[in-house]
Amino acid sequence: MADTLYGVTMQEHGISKIVSVKFQETEREEDAPRGAYGQAGRLP
Repeated sequence: MADTLYGVTMQEHGISKIVSVKFQETEREEDAPRGAYGQAGRLP
């Protein structure tokens, strides 16, 4: 899995902006706290 995601936005015609998002490691699903029904909290 990637540590950083890079992209380019263009909010106005002819004006580009480089953006990046850095990810950090989180708990694996089996280590995550359980929800009300004993399932890991994730969307269907």
